[in-house]
Amino acid sequence: MATMRAAIVASARAKASCRWHLLFVSSSDRFGYGADNPDGRPAMPSPLQREALSEHLHPQMRTKALAVEAACQAAGLPLRIFEAWRSPERQADLYAQGRTKPGQIVTYARGWESYHQYGLAADFVGYVNGAWTWDLPDAVWARLHAIGAAHGLERLGFETPHLQLAGLKMSELMDGDWPEGGD
Repeated sequence: MATMRAAIVASARAKASCRWHLLFVSSSDRFGYGADNPDGRPAMPSPLQREALSEHLHPQMRTKALAVEAACQAAGLPLRIFEAWRSPERQADLYAQGRTKPGQIVTYARGWESYHQYGLAADFVGYVNGAWTWDLPDAVWARLHAIGAAHGLERLGFETPHLQLAGLKMSELMDGDWPEGGD
């Protein structure tokens, strides 16, 4: 674990393209891409694919995200985890949207500047009639944020579906100071 943490700390201080290489090299046997891992954990998706599996979140975030999802279901809200852990490549791709790629701007965070890369955030989106939708009444989003706050998560002001572990600082994460209990 210390070796992987050192690689992640080093990677957070390097350029984005180098960061992912260091993280991937240090964790390829642990996470891998493609087939499921020998210990039964699901494999990571390709770097640009959306990842909704809570298994790839930090344990503290995983517990809270699943509790929020269950509370939303119990309250009759059509919200599910849409995206959890996110690769730095996917983050860079999302950052390019509305800038160098067509579409609206959806994030202000570059690779390694989002809590998703650290497994400490999840996006909750409506799932209605078998399809994902962001077109929900403001009251649904407000209820999500209240449920999230009750479980120790905070919203990100400009990204309505985004909830992250409360009380963290990006600069500390980038320096390798992560919440206890990581797996």
